[in-house]
Amino acid sequence: MSKIKKWIGYAIFIIAATAFFLYYLFPSETAEKYIAISLRKTNPDLNITINQIKPTFPPGLRFRDVSLYYLNNPLLDAELIKVTPKIISLIRPKTTFFFKGKAYKGITQGKVDIFRIKPAGRIMIEAVLTGIQIKDIHAIQNLSDYKISGILAGKVSYSNNKGKDLNISADLNITDSKVDFATPIFSFDSITFRSIKANMIFNNMRLKIKECIIKGYQIDASISGLVTKRNPLGESILNLTGTINPHPSLITNLGKGFTEILFPKKKSGKSGFSFRIGGTFDKPSFSWR
Repeated sequence: MSKIKKWIGYAIFIIAATAFFLYYLFPSETAEKYIAISLRKTNPDLNITINQIKPTFPPGLRFRDVSLYYLNNPLLDAELIKVTPKIISLIRPKTTFFFKGKAYKGITQGKVDIFRIKPAGRIMIEAVLTGIQIKDIHAIQNLSDYKISGILAGKVSYSNNKGKDLNISADLNITDSKVDFATPIFSFDSITFRSIKANMIFNNMRLKIKECIIKGYQIDASISGLVTKRNPLGESILNLTGTINPHPSLITNLGKGFTEILFPKKKSGKSGFSFRIGGTFDKPSFSWR
């Protein structure tokens, strides 16, 4: 009996020592380089930096301070991401990983499917977002001179075929949103929204906004249409239409005469004032319909 206890003790010691050295001597830099190279093979426009990689139990990896870049522009910054594989999938043509992370004071979680069969290199990602602080997302803040805040939640899916046939779909909900203008517009320093709900798809270099419903304190609005991506991004083509419904408080603040100039009656309808946005990101054009 004493020999059994001794061997059990040896086994526990070996397992503990192995786990200790595996954790503290894990080749974090080598793993980061491997992940970065694999990511660029999937899509050469993407790059990633990771401050630290450590193994976890149940079997998996924990990433700290992860930054993802698209064409050297910041796309994602995550404080912490934990990735665990679906064990049985490691020997199958489709490998599945589950992930959960902290980013922008919110939570991101979902799964990644990597296909090793033809077309090899295909990746599918499904993610659920909760409590994301938009003001901390550099990729959004860098789009314009406006300061944008709000709490983002929703679902996002991504799929590709070695960088080709890129598909991204998103069903998003933003609450308590605010846009601060660099210079006042019609005496307003900012505009606030109760909620923004958007459903969109990106495919073949085109962003299709299927529906975007905006509920605000000054206005309500709806937008749909296409944005065709060009390089540089400022030359992307806008083809959007929608409606605006100003609230009585906005009309009161602007004054009736000014409101009639801004929102011509002949352009109004039951659903509000119809408009069109054309041109490009750098030089947009606006007109009433």
